Amino acid sequence: MEDNLDWEEPLTLEDVADLPRYQAESFSDAPELIQWVRKEEPFVLSVEDMPSEISRRIVDFLCGAVFLAGGRIRRLTMDHFLITPPED
Repeated sequence: MEDNLDWEEPLTLEDVADLPRYQAESFSDAPELIQWVRKEEPFVLSVEDMPSEISRRIVDFLCGAVFLAGGRIRRLTMDHFLITPPED
């Protein structure tokens, strides 16, 4: 049986150091994050120093937006996520 799984190498923050970063501070930042997704450019979301319940809500909200846009979201660390636009 042939494996056709396309495994991606894990990324680190150093791998994406040149990308724009958005530091979320509260759930009220969610609408602005949608605008970042709509730009169709990759960026890194940081939810550092936020209560885990709020950071989870932001990431859940963003996952829905990224899914609807056809993009991808990947966890880099516990508090950092890479958001990428759809691949053409």
